Amino acid sequence: MGWSCRKDAMDTFQKITKVLCIGNIQNEYRIKDTTYMIEISSKEHEDGAITGQIFNLSEWSGRPCNSFRISPEGKVERGPKCFFMAANDETISNLGVPQEK
Repeated sequence: MGWSCRKDAMDTFQKITKVLCIGNIQNEYRIKDTTYMIEISSKEHEDGAITGQIFNLSEWSGRPCNSFRISPEGKVERGPKCFFMAANDETISNLGVPQEK
């Protein structure tokens, strides 16, 4: 069986990744000189929310450095400041291009 979420939540997530993730890599973004990786949880939430973790690839420890939650209605409830800014169409300074692997 597959994983699902509410359309509003996915629309917000896609908006965030469109702003942050530049280039061919769909789940990495850079702020200043730090590269991060976004990983969506495979857990299906009954309410249709999206959750996940963020990893610092520049200082890899194997543990997430942050997490996020997007409500079923498409509101960023938890996550890094850049997620809130991207969801609200705000300009994000220090946004860099992810380095290709």
